[in-house]
Amino acid sequence: MYFTDASLLKRFFNERHFRVKTAYPIKKNLKLLHRNAVYSWWTTDKPSPQDLMRQLEEPFQVKVVRAHTEVSVKPFQIDSNELVVPQEFSRTEMTPESFSAVAGVSGDSVRKEIIEMNTQIEQLKRKFKEEGGGKPVDAS
Repeated sequence: MYFTDASLLKRFFNERHFRVKTAYPIKKNLKLLHRNAVYSWWTTDKPSPQDLMRQLEEPFQVKVVRAHTEVSVKPFQIDSNELVVPQEFSRTEMTPESFSAVAGVSGDSVRKEIIEMNTQIEQLKRKFKEEGGGKPVDAS
């Protein structure tokens, strides 16, 4: 028996890729949201029962969290005969490289896309500045 939630199923059937979202500020009240596809739920162009079973057996989101979680032990004494040894879970930093390793893609390709987006964003910002920050500009 497998357990999941509606949002995972909806995402699985509606979107082929797991995407990393990055917001880029363009000007004071304008941000561009870039969605970088880094992992495919499906092995072909549409979902299969095997793809769904793989996701139910080992959800990608859980793999990401597990890879970016560490357990630390911080024992403390509560009286002369008793010691408590709790485990504390904490998140570690998620970098393009660490995320890419979980997704099974090249960290270099993810970083390259981030750099390319930063370049395009800077061009868009300059264009806004040159035009006096008026109406949005077609960035294509």
